Formats: sequence, structure tokens, C-alpha cells
Amino acid sequence: MAEQSGQCARLHPRQGGDGGGPAEGEASQWPTSAAQANALFDATGARLRELPLPPRRLAAALQTR
Repeated sequence: MAEQSGQCARLHPRQGGDGGGPAEGEASQWPTSAAQANALFDATGARLRELPLPPRRLAAALQTR
């Protein structure tokens, strides 16, 4: 990569709450959770539509299938 001069990044602290959006690092959690739910469905045939995905909820979904 070529050197880039004159560019900088500034971090601004949040003021007055979270602003309604995801915090740093949270944006990647939502697609990951969906992928995990889809993987559980592919493996077991049980669809879980609410987060979190605890083992007890998967066990309950498997029993009602």
C-alpha cells in the first residue's frame, strides 16, 4: 500500500446516550447471530427466532418438533 499523508482518524466520545445505533464491535454480532441460528436450523431442523440461543431453548424447540 502506498503511504497516505495528511489523513487522520478522530475518535469522538458519545454524549447523551448511545444515539440508537450499535456500539463499536456490536455491528458484527448481528449477522453472526443470524448465521449461528441458521446453522442450528440446518443441523437440527429446529428454528430459533429469538436471541440469545441457549441450549435449553434449543432442547425445547427439538421436543416440539
